[in-house]
Amino acid sequence: MFVESPFVSFQQALDLAGTLIFVLGSFWVGGRLLWLHRQTGELPELLCGAGMLGTAAIGYPLVLAAFVMRQAAGSADLPSAIAPGIAGWILHDVGVALTIAFTWRVFRPGEAWAARLALGAMSVLAVGLGGLVATGYMATGDARGPFFWAHFAVVWTYPVWGAIESLRYASLMRRRVALGLADPMTADRFRTWGYALVGTIAATLCASPLLFVSPVEVAASGLLRLTTNVTSVIGVVAIAFYWLAFVPPAWYRERVMERARAAAAEA
Repeated sequence: MFVESPFVSFQQALDLAGTLIFVLGSFWVGGRLLWLHRQTGELPELLCGAGMLGTAAIGYPLVLAAFVMRQAAGSADLPSAIAPGIAGWILHDVGVALTIAFTWRVFRPGEAWAARLALGAMSVLAVGLGGLVATGYMATGDARGPFFWAHFAVVWTYPVWGAIESLRYASLMRRRVALGLADPMTADRFRTWGYALVGTIAATLCASPLLFVSPVEVAASGLLRLTTNVTSVIGVVAIAFYWLAFVPPAWYRERVMERARAAAAEA
């Protein structure tokens, strides 16, 4: 009889812990942003908070559950996985659209090209998802047509715009902080948000090879285990940056202020 290695079990437990930390952390940060929106009425908190809940806290676990159900059954054609797959992707893509809108409205609110880019990406995402549902992708996970490429082209790239804008703005704000012209915590938020999006990019790209392998091949190759090993670590790092960006603890705020005072003294 085959006895599973204790190391493998421990590794799986770490993967599960990393996934739970990512999902629960996303719930916490996203929920705090929505609570802040209720107090301020500001649009960015609503877009970012709802975007995090849709993509990471609710949509991702449902999509993952559908994939794991198929992998456990050793079959792509698993009717019981259709409902969580459709619900997960709809919620995930709504979150993606809200995150795109957040980048547009925060960094490029008055620029026509940014509006066209944001609305174009949302449209391509919606058409791609609708096409995947209509052509049976949610039933088999095995479509590779134009709808697949349209949908996942946006899923793979949407954090890139936000990361570039956020890190660019963090660089611009650094000098202003040293001159006493900007709030250090606000400036640091751009940096940590940018790093969190870089983590999202890395996790998305690492998980994407699973889209091109059947559940039977995944089970035989150990690709799922390798993928969950990597993405769980990246997810924990990413949610740590989300937390520092939007729910920074007192010790971190003090550290940021100390850096700002040191930069001002050297300016």
